[in-house]
Amino acid sequence: MTGPRAVRASALTIAFTTTLTLSLGMVGPQGAVAAPSAGKHLERPTVRVHGRTYAAPNPYLAEMPSGIKVDWAYWREHLGQQGRARQVRRTTSRLARVPVPTAAAYREQEPAGTLGANDGYPTLERLQNVGIGRDFQAARISGRLSTGHVTSHGRRTHEDQGSIPQATRTGIGARLRQVQVASRIGDGPHGRHADGHGDYDFFRLHAVAGQTLQADTLGSRLDTVLAVFGSHGHVLAFNDDDRSLTSAVSYPVPHTGYYYVMVGGYSWRGVPRNPFRARSGAGAGDEGAYRLRIYSGPVDKDVYGVHLDSGDVLGGTLRGAAREIRVTDPQRRRMIGSQQDASSIYPPDSPLPGGGATFAYVAQRPGWYAVSALHGQGDYSMRLEVYRPGSEQTATGTVQTVFLDFDGERVNTGMFGGSGVSQLSPLRTFLPRWRLTAADEDAVIDAVVATVKENLQQTLADEGLNDRLQVRVLNSRDDADPWGEPNVSRVVVGGSIRESGVPTIGISQSIDPGNFAHEETSLVLIDAVASPAGAPYSFNTFLKHGSDRTGFVGHALGNVAAHEVGHLIGSFHTDNRDRRHNLMDAGGRGYAALYGVGPDGVGGTADDADVDYGTDRFLPAEQFTGDEDTLNNSAWAFVPGRP
Repeated sequence: MTGPRAVRASALTIAFTTTLTLSLGMVGPQGAVAAPSAGKHLERPTVRVHGRTYAAPNPYLAEMPSGIKVDWAYWREHLGQQGRARQVRRTTSRLARVPVPTAAAYREQEPAGTLGANDGYPTLERLQNVGIGRDFQAARISGRLSTGHVTSHGRRTHEDQGSIPQATRTGIGARLRQVQVASRIGDGPHGRHADGHGDYDFFRLHAVAGQTLQADTLGSRLDTVLAVFGSHGHVLAFNDDDRSLTSAVSYPVPHTGYYYVMVGGYSWRGVPRNPFRARSGAGAGDEGAYRLRIYSGPVDKDVYGVHLDSGDVLGGTLRGAAREIRVTDPQRRRMIGSQQDASSIYPPDSPLPGGGATFAYVAQRPGWYAVSALHGQGDYSMRLEVYRPGSEQTATGTVQTVFLDFDGERVNTGMFGGSGVSQLSPLRTFLPRWRLTAADEDAVIDAVVATVKENLQQTLADEGLNDRLQVRVLNSRDDADPWGEPNVSRVVVGGSIRESGVPTIGISQSIDPGNFAHEETSLVLIDAVASPAGAPYSFNTFLKHGSDRTGFVGHALGNVAAHEVGHLIGSFHTDNRDRRHNLMDAGGRGYAALYGVGPDGVGGTADDADVDYGTDRFLPAEQFTGDEDTLNNSAWAFVPGRP
């Protein structure tokens, strides 16, 4: 785990209600905010904590509480630039631990101008000679997306259409597939020159299961954002800046029913707080005229099959006219969809490709996995590469170590965007903030170590699909410090924001699908989680009369540490707003769940929950779609080395 870069930092980031301020910006579906369009894509945003200014963490990698402000547009642009640069280095460097494989050339078999020949799992085009142990380890695919003739119908709009109940009815349904709208953001009662809450335009349509809902504002001069809402008000898809400053979304419809497309101008909040109530925006953003196209129906998508074994790591990238690359498992579940390049988050040791719409996926069970190119019209190129997990490619019998360091440490926090070489205080110095004493330190450490072992050893062995799983968990109280030895990753549990220069709770050096880098560092900083009661991220908020204080503090710290290890071994954030609790859930509404607080709202009581890795929806704001299997990612990260 080498070559630290600030853009690869993965964090649990905190916001102090009265002392944390960021530059105004864009809020995604989880409540994060970005800078105004005047500075869009130009400068890394900053955070002020207690009068000090820090570089803001990457929102794709940061565990955000609700309300923290993040410049999504800046980070998407930045990651894309870094991903393209990384791809150039990957293909030209001869120093990579795992070399880039030679790819088999493949041309799509579906005749140009036709739809339906390879549009689904039953008709996918199988890459028979690609995979581990086959003729080729990679494939270079060229194809073309076609469209049939669709008649567009114009629609007039009337304000106020700023909520789901007030949405303009498009008429899209059984007979009508596409409408075009010419309208304006800022002309309603909530624009900058009216009440100032922010103008949003909603449009209702009826969509059929199995078809695709598409919307775009291509050709508009307004800097737009787009979202698709379900009838219950959940954000199902979100996009800012698909091509240039305009937006486009594509959503595969799982259930027949009513859906709502929202158009907004780029602002400090991308979606209103309450889509059922107008005036629920947090301020006006960009305003002006836009053109909107909405379509619901069949679309051309080209589907290719790759046969994978359990634990195979599949990486892919898509360029050209097709915007989205998507993976479906043998049970036809959509596991990941991507329209972005986040490959610069991978460590330098990772061989996985980048430079387009990019994904990485760890296979669950043996079978034919479908990889699709969709959302566009014209020629595209796709590259797919298959690897075994990185730990399996180490020396025979090698077992990776995760070292928990509670004693304080000198760490170069520049790898996380911090201030450089920093001395971090040990865990024991923070115990009084939870009304604990030095005599309680051993009990807290016992609980942290037990929680991390339960998450990394017991749960992965009992519930994962890797029957060869082995991982060693050591700690600074009971074991000699192995940091600096091969195949040792560490989690430093201690230190503060001021000491590190990093405004986070927890932060990891990379996200590494397949676990190809084995000597990385994570931090779990203590000052925020030991702050006074009332802050949603503070343990004190959940410590009440009757709480087992040492047990809860240790368990919650152990879950945060396991969350950060989860990034190091390949998982992105999962949705913090759905009913499935996951160790990789984002913050905000997810802190109580991450800490294991039970239904009584009190930590350290009998109803506290055991939060584990598992299958959960990707965090919508990060714009991956589908379900992420953080259990499988983690289980296959720890495979003893083979000859």
